[in-house]
Amino acid sequence: MVRAEGVMSYYVYILASRKDGTIYIGITNDFVRRVYEHRTKAVPGFTSKYNITRPVWFEICDDPISAISREKELKKWRRSWKVQLIEANNPQWDDVRIHLYLTASFRGVQSTNPESRDSGFGPPDRPGITPRLTPSPP
Repeated sequence: MVRAEGVMSYYVYILASRKDGTIYIGITNDFVRRVYEHRTKAVPGFTSKYNITRPVWFEICDDPISAISREKELKKWRRSWKVQLIEANNPQWDDVRIHLYLTASFRGVQSTNPESRDSGFGPPDRPGITPRLTPSPP
């Protein structure tokens, strides 16, 4: 997806098979297309094998390097930290695509507030969860 001023958006996302089920972390530059590919099992692999199709969390990055770094960081986290990250804004593990459509940055509006660049499903600023840094135990 392209935002205003020609800036490309990159999405770090977590999919789940169900609440408290198997999770998958990935990145893409087209979140809607990629979720569709997971849901239709268009690409054989981990998500199609274990029926992981529900997007439960995502974060928007401005460049691919940041997105890749964030994905690698999250993959190193303990499962309990990932669950806390998801449940901070999505306690029922609902499909978050509706929130994506409501996000100004997804619709092409460039925000001047760096706090509003994500979906609201990004890393919470709460004790016990260390966003964007090497995680520490909650």
